Amino acid sequence: MIGDLKAALESIKIVSDLLKTNKSITNHKAIDDAIGEVTDKLISARGIISSCQEKQEILTKRIVDLEKDLVLGDN
Repeated sequence: MIGDLKAALESIKIVSDLLKTNKSITNHKAIDDAIGEVTDKLISARGIISSCQEKQEILTKRIVDLEKDLVLGDN
C-alpha cells in the first residue's frame, strides 16, 4: 500500500512538472499532447489512490472484526 501511495505521489509530481514545463507552449498539437499526458498521469494516480482507499477500508474492517473477537473472547 505504501508503494502504491508513493507511485501516486510520483504521478502527481510528474503532472506538476509537466504543467510547469509546458506552460509556455504555443503550438496547439504540443498543447494537446501535453494535456493528454497530464490526463493519463492523473487517471493513473486516481486509480492508485482508489485502490489504496479500498485496501484501507478492508484493513479497517478486519481490525474492527478482530477487536470484536477479542471482546467476545474475554466474556
